Amino acid sequence: MGISDNTNWYDDLVRDVRILEFEGVVATKHAIGKRILDDFKKFGKPEYGARKVERLAKDVGIQKRELYRCVQFADKYPALEKCHGVTQLSWRRVVSDLLPEPRQERDVTPVGIPDGKYQIIYADPPWLYGNSATRANAKSHYPCMTIEQLCDLSDDNGRHISELAADDSMLFLWTTFPMLRDIWPVFTAWGFEYKTVAFVWVKETENGDIYMGIGNYTRSNAEPCLIGKKGKGLERRDNAIKNVHMAKKLRHSAKPHLFRELIERMYGNVLRIELFARERSPGWDVWGNEVSQSSLIGTSHGE
Repeated sequence: MGISDNTNWYDDLVRDVRILEFEGVVATKHAIGKRILDDFKKFGKPEYGARKVERLAKDVGIQKRELYRCVQFADKYPALEKCHGVTQLSWRRVVSDLLPEPRQERDVTPVGIPDGKYQIIYADPPWLYGNSATRANAKSHYPCMTIEQLCDLSDDNGRHISELAADDSMLFLWTTFPMLRDIWPVFTAWGFEYKTVAFVWVKETENGDIYMGIGNYTRSNAEPCLIGKKGKGLERRDNAIKNVHMAKKLRHSAKPHLFRELIERMYGNVLRIELFARERSPGWDVWGNEVSQSSLIGTSHGE
């Protein structure tokens, strides 16, 4: 049956969305999205697409972006009753932690690796997770990579990540606790030997409270940054740096600048590069698909 075969379906949709909008919060948003998805499946997306959502938003008095979020939510969590961690969140937290950012999909592989032999490699890889229910599924926020892809990572010219590191260098590698069982081949593939935990980031809210995430067991918060050594490593300049630090939670996966500063204090003014960078930082070369281009910036050259 096509859209034109039943003239009442849209009126029914408007009525149901108006009712659902006033019945709750997170469960209501999910029900709205599910109701719209039902018609996606019934009539087919080519016919029932963006224009219909825009019209629906106008007719029911809900922002278009909010309706899209409802659809994303219902599509990502079709069985909401099984996702207990999700149902305990506010709608604001669902949007900020669990739903995709409205941006275009990007190629996961940065364009080119800068020339140089770096003494500090600082990386926050886009780890691919298997679950998609009770934690902020990373794949919804950015393209992710498997362990094998990270081990084999090269630029368009065939230059492997391992070629970045100087003979004596250090690797700072962000990960998450659920990934600890799987990530160790990345150290070896990149030419480093795992040594210990460099940092543990305990996340705070804007009010200074302990941030409470979601999880399959306890509610998640902290993220570890591991350290690896190549060759003789580097001489430590500051031996008073602690490995546990509290800092405010940023947008999904972004790490506080504090940790770059700690690395600078720890090893001084040496050649440094950040992989999978989201922004430029003075004194650091960057390589990543979330900056406008992979580039050499600042002056990280040691004296």
